[in-house]
Amino acid sequence: MEPQRSSPKLVSHKVWDPVVRWFHWINFLSVLALSALGLLLLNDDSLALGRQAKEKIESVHVIFGYVFAANLAIRLWWAFVGKRVARWRAILPFGPRYRAELRRYVYNLRHGRSHTYLGHNPLGRLSVTTLFALLLMQALTGIALAHVFPWRPGHWVEETHEVVFYLLVVMAAMHVVAVIIAEVRGGSALISAMFSGRKIVDVRQHEPREPGPPTA
Repeated sequence: MEPQRSSPKLVSHKVWDPVVRWFHWINFLSVLALSALGLLLLNDDSLALGRQAKEKIESVHVIFGYVFAANLAIRLWWAFVGKRVARWRAILPFGPRYRAELRRYVYNLRHGRSHTYLGHNPLGRLSVTTLFALLLMQALTGIALAHVFPWRPGHWVEETHEVVFYLLVVMAAMHVVAVIIAEVRGGSALISAMFSGRKIVDVRQHEPREPGPPTA
């Protein structure tokens, strides 16, 4: 006889505050708009865009860029003063227990075991940190190209801005795939949590049940 499985013990936790949620969706929409406008500018010759059209697209691109940069600046500041799950300590992949936690998480993931985290899981922390670094680099190079600084940016700034754009597209795609996988496996309502702020947690999975691999 197979052992009976206990029924889920679902609990709703208030996790993401309004600042984090607004940042997420404003960032999503601004990056989407900037990507579309950037692709138009990168392919202006093949699209046969006139000078006037290109200048209008550039102007709109700059406006969205300022929205993107201001939104990012607020989120980076909030990582110092916000709720525990929104702070750097819960985001950056550092700390005395992080490596052991990452090994345990990957081990359990490979063996089909679920473990729910209120904030970001160990792999998610790596992903979010990388995204923040790329977003910050994109914002700084974008501001430089908008001629905000007194010095004229070198050609390397434009090249960096373009390369980071493609890296962001790859990271965004990986982020979406990871969220879908986590949603299907864990059932913790990750997507709806970015609207409501509430995360559904199965207490059985949230409590550590499996020892994972040896950490020594």
